[in-house]
Amino acid sequence: MPTFATNCIADCDWIFDRILVYPHITGGTRVEWTLHPRFRDPGPYVFQLQYSTAGTNEADDWINVGLPVTNNFYAIDDQQRLYGKSNWAHYRLLIRTPLGIYASQPQPATGVLSFRDWRLAREIIRMERLRLRTAAGQEGFVLKAKRYGETHEECVDFMTEEVIDSTCEICYGTGFVGGYFEPTECIYAELPPQTSRVQLDPDRGTTDDELRVPARMLGVPRLMEGDVWVDRDTDIRWAVHTIKHLVEMRGVPLVVSVELRLLPFSDVIYKFPIREQSLV
Repeated sequence: MPTFATNCIADCDWIFDRILVYPHITGGTRVEWTLHPRFRDPGPYVFQLQYSTAGTNEADDWINVGLPVTNNFYAIDDQQRLYGKSNWAHYRLLIRTPLGIYASQPQPATGVLSFRDWRLAREIIRMERLRLRTAAGQEGFVLKAKRYGETHEECVDFMTEEVIDSTCEICYGTGFVGGYFEPTECIYAELPPQTSRVQLDPDRGTTDDELRVPARMLGVPRLMEGDVWVDRDTDIRWAVHTIKHLVEMRGVPLVVSVELRLLPFSDVIYKFPIREQSLV
């Protein structure tokens, strides 16, 4: 039996707020997670994705999937796990902090969809991704805002827990050290053509009168208000606001319309480094 089990505190189930599994039979299953906002162990957070066919924390068939990831929000299982006609796949996360090791509850790879619905959803996502990548979409990055982790106490009000310094280059206005997870690449957005460029007014400088735009995007990864989408070609950065489901199945969003708001070039988010960004 894995040694971590004896280190898991009695009420550790609450630590993982949500785990989402986006299955892909031949390899490439994506697992995303969030931690409870009040989880206060100091960082760094090291996550290990595990796989099992039994699907209980007491099972002895849990195996590590890939290498551990640090301070991230997703992991990829690039191996094919299923053969035949039965889906027994389950995933869970281990998190190691300086104070302990904790295990999430197992999550079935089918999520909330039946196998038939999941196959249909996968095809819808495949076709939409192809359309965005080859025709309608602009390529970019998603910066997932941190909503848990080590609090940057200098920027957070002790009583209200509200951020009091939106210009901080340590937490980037999120209140958590680091501000955002590492950029997620190849995230496409379909923007209206007339709003894809910044408008300059000689009297007022850069204006944002028209720069609240709807963008059609995939529902994977799951976007939340406060995340940021970055145009790969221009480095223009947009804040994610209202999210409307355009295509969903059994409550699972597949295609969404996201209200993007242009972030002013003075915003601290432009100082968040993206190593993959090509400087041509």
